[in-house]
Amino acid sequence: MDLSALNAREQVLPENVTGEFLDGELVVSPRPAPSHAFAGSGLGADLYGAFNRKPGGPHGPGGWWIVDEPELHIGCHIVVSDLAGGSANRICEPDLRTV
Repeated sequence: MDLSALNAREQVLPENVTGEFLDGELVVSPRPAPSHAFAGSGLGADLYGAFNRKPGGPHGPGGWWIVDEPELHIGCHIVVSDLAGGSANRICEPDLRTV
């Protein structure tokens, strides 16, 4: 996926939708309904507390990054997952200065 297509997506889509590239085509979906957002937030809160910490602590296994709505680049696809997690020793630490 070239950068111009990504930039075009950001400029064209209104804020109430999400755009994803699947097989090179832009797929547009509405933002989640409030009940969906609340459920995702609750799940993320539960997972974040147990997994997004240093490994070996008393409150969970730790050693993971838990992220709401990340933009994932998987092969030629660009998708926005509701919630994602990955082993902290397999993925890069996020640059929190850009938040």
